Order: sequence, then C-alpha cells, then structure tokens
Amino acid sequence: MKPLTPTESLQLLERTQSFQDSEITSINILSANEISLEINTQDKSRAFDWIKIVLHFKDVIDAKLIQNTLLLDMSEGATIFFENENIIFGVGNYKNYISIKDSVLFLEALSIKIEEFPFS
Repeated sequence: MKPLTPTESLQLLERTQSFQDSEITSINILSANEISLEINTQDKSRAFDWIKIVLHFKDVIDAKLIQNTLLLDMSEGATIFFENENIIFGVGNYKNYISIKDSVLFLEALSIKIEEFPFS
C-alpha cells in the first residue's frame, strides 16, 4: 500500500471518473480507528477495464458507515478531498466539508493509503 496524496487523489478520481457506477464490495473495520473500503471500478487509463481498489483509512476521526453495500447507489460517484490535515471520503458528489457529512457513507481520517489489484 502506498500513501494517497492530494495530487494522486485527483488523478485517481480522474482515472475512475470519480467512482461513478462503481461498487463498494467490502467495508472492513480493522480496529476502532482503522477502516478499509474495497471498490470495484473502471479505470479510464486501462481502456475502462475493471480493477479493484482498496482504500485504507488510518486514524479515523469520524465515520458514517452502512451494513449492506448492495443498497449503495454509486451513480454520483464519490468525493475525496483534503482539508487541513484530514482526508475526507464520501459517496456522492460534494464540494465542501459540511455537505459531505450528509453522505450515506462518510469517512474522515488523518491518513489514507491505496492499493490496486486486478479485477477478480
């Protein structure tokens, strides 16, 4: 896994079209302050082949999670942005910290790492 920087997060959102119509296949609570998300998405840089991306959030400050990811609508994609020293992830298209907290799935953490795998 490698750290996801603000610049790399913009590149990731560009490559995956902000995760539009992707699938969050797993939400793993690893500890009280560590959560990982597994997302199947299409990669624009690979002729829209499907890939699996794991986002690992460490030092989670706040989170709103759901139990059944099958009910999660990803048609508006997801938002990742950095504010102060925090990383914020939310399902949907959001422009600021206040609005992203309305997301059905929301994570705020001090660090985020990414790992990519072939689609399986």
